[in-house]
Amino acid sequence: KMKTFYLYTLLLLSLGCKAQEFDLRSMKRFDEKVFKDWEVDTSFSSILNTKFLKKGNDKVKITKGDKIIEVELSNATNPYTYLYTYDAKQKRQVSRGERFHRMEVGIWEYFDSNGKLQKKIDADEGFSFSLNDLIKKMKKEYGIDLLAAIHINMSRGFFNNHRCYQIAIPTTSEYEYDVYKIDGETGEVLLSPKI
Repeated sequence: KMKTFYLYTLLLLSLGCKAQEFDLRSMKRFDEKVFKDWEVDTSFSSILNTKFLKKGNDKVKITKGDKIIEVELSNATNPYTYLYTYDAKQKRQVSRGERFHRMEVGIWEYFDSNGKLQKKIDADEGFSFSLNDLIKKMKKEYGIDLLAAIHINMSRGFFNNHRCYQIAIPTTSEYEYDVYKIDGETGEVLLSPKI
């Protein structure tokens, strides 16, 4: 009976700790107090109207403009960035979305001044060769881990009338990149340093 009591207590304590974890995605109104226990990230130079904060591996960049407050959340261990914008006066969320190495991915949502969802845009639309397919292909065929938090520039666009992913990876030479263009529908390599 005492064992059951201890298990029950442990369960309650773990649920209490879980509830305290913060998720920026659920913040419908901007509240700077949420970041009160974050420290200033001194690895960035100070910029007018912009704060760089960190807590563990999490980093946040808060930019306050006349009309919009932009919050960019990232983590040092992966290449995903979450972008949230808020109306500067009402502090209400107006958009949210996700980036992978600065390339927009997934569903981006846009809200009106009352917080009602107005529009959803699927950044992956037209790319049947998915981001996960691309990650696997680059790892298998080129030994490049796109999930590593390294400086890679990625974008989507067109190349020879094909929807494609463009991946630019810095080389050891300054201002030089190895560029890969992968068909966004078939996964075919359209351009690589070896082609």
